[in-house]
Amino acid sequence: MIKSIKISNTLKLVLAGLGLTLLFLLVAMALYPNYNQFEQTISKLGNIWPSSFFFSLAILIEAVILSYLLSKIKNDVIRLFKEQIKEFTIIYLLYNVMIFCLIGVVIFPSKGATSDIHDVIAVMLFILMAITTFWVSSITKSTLKNWNRVISHLGYVCALSVIILGLLLTFGEFGPVVQKITVVLFNIWIILTVYELQKHSQSKM
Repeated sequence: MIKSIKISNTLKLVLAGLGLTLLFLLVAMALYPNYNQFEQTISKLGNIWPSSFFFSLAILIEAVILSYLLSKIKNDVIRLFKEQIKEFTIIYLLYNVMIFCLIGVVIFPSKGATSDIHDVIAVMLFILMAITTFWVSSITKSTLKNWNRVISHLGYVCALSVIILGLLLTFGEFGPVVQKITVVLFNIWIILTVYELQKHSQSKM
């Protein structure tokens, strides 16, 4: 019973944080002059005040949420994946780099002298998102019995979405829309994966 309460509180806090992230992004979109979902990426919200303030809050909350989740599931991962500890050590490192990339997106706006730095950081962020999502989905699916395979398939879709995003931003017109879809898919996958990991960890105790 105690373990269930901890899981519930963890997910409630994460949902609250992601809810604030979404809220602040919507506020930033509303404050950005003539923001176009089809033509402008999320990063554009960080270029003009006051939308940049709410954009920065949203991204920093996302970074805090990811850091929080990494700390909360560490023991669960160690308990469930004793033979894959080396792989998860690398995955943890990649997720921490992702968190620094999120902070970098805020520090280096996509305009003026910092635009090139911003683009490099943003590309790295989404590449890491694809790699880690696919990798974790593969390990959990192949290692844990009764793992919810729908979650792994969602992870694969998220990774594929990053590839499509890269192609569209380079050659097409719908990159900004796919970017937003990718971010939503990733956050849903994160929530479901953490829930499933903690459920399996509890059954091992």
